[in-house]
Amino acid sequence: GIVVFASIMATLGFQILLESARELITQ
Repeated sequence: GIVVFASIMATLGFQILLESARELITQ
């Protein structure tokens, strides 16, 4: 239960970090 939720949140957070970093690099 909690492990699956934590892994999903970690994946979402990692994707958001990648997208924000990508935007910072392109600007």
